Amino acid sequence: MTVSVIIPVWNVEEYIGEAIRSVIGQTYQDIEVLIVDDCGTDRSIVIAESVIAGYSGKIRFRILRHEHNRGLSAARNTGIECASGEYMFFLDSDDVLVPDCIELLVSSIESEPGIQVASGNLKVFGMSWDCVLPHEEGIFSGNVLDMFLEDRIVIPVWNKLYRSSFIREHSLFFKEGLLPEDELWTFMMACNAGKMSVIANETYLYRRREGSIDVSTDRKQRNYNMSKIMALRAEYALSIKGMHSHKALFEYIESRRYMLFKEAVRMDRNKDHARRVYQLMRDHRYWTTSQIRGMKCSFGSLVRSLHMKLPQRAGFRFYVTVFKLFGI
Repeated sequence: MTVSVIIPVWNVEEYIGEAIRSVIGQTYQDIEVLIVDDCGTDRSIVIAESVIAGYSGKIRFRILRHEHNRGLSAARNTGIECASGEYMFFLDSDDVLVPDCIELLVSSIESEPGIQVASGNLKVFGMSWDCVLPHEEGIFSGNVLDMFLEDRIVIPVWNKLYRSSFIREHSLFFKEGLLPEDELWTFMMACNAGKMSVIANETYLYRRREGSIDVSTDRKQRNYNMSKIMALRAEYALSIKGMHSHKALFEYIESRRYMLFKEAVRMDRNKDHARRVYQLMRDHRYWTTSQIRGMKCSFGSLVRSLHMKLPQRAGFRFYVTVFKLFGI
């Protein structure tokens, strides 16, 4: 079974050689590597081409070139569209695979029929500290979304092996222009996955560095980005049959959406940022008051939902008042 390893590349000349060599060094060799050139301004692609030129072995390489810089989501989508393997694996171009990463994950995903996703553990390094994240192992059937809602799935899309047929069946493409892009994509994956395996082995080395997206985004922008992701998660979930009555899903999104709004209100006195966040709530599909009542959700959730029945300006004032007076 061929594994398509997708590596988006943009301005990572210090790291891209190490990333590619970590794929070349895999104990599992039925691999095609899709390097997506997203039009950086440094020597990343020159270095990648040099490493590939010096390699002779079973692993196949393709360089896919964008005409202009389109961002990480678009680069990953290009890789998905061009992948020919039975499995897909995303590798960020500044990270590193351990030598038996792909072998372990292929063995895991093929250990039982119907497994659509296999995940390993990871080690975080860089910025003067290293750590191994706490990790739960096993085969999880029918409760992948519940695992996500309980924060038992690591959000980043890398370090997971996916069946290509699963990705294509559910049109799991990344939304361009959205940051952090993995927050929505992994939620979409969890909404559709019926069976997932997780192994305890460390299979991925994640490099945390200055200038990377997760480190450099400022606090107000991150609040807005996550508020948008919550709105998109709700909209996506409600497009799937039966999700409108999933109480745990609603309570997960509602609690986080409200927490982000409270944070936005506290960020500036004139509440311009909070109004931008509130606009997201009004622009995207959400549970109706009758649906919330039908799930027998908390009183606070029901009260907060009433703002959607008001004109937008009045709804905003109502939502702020509920938070300030009652904290519900």
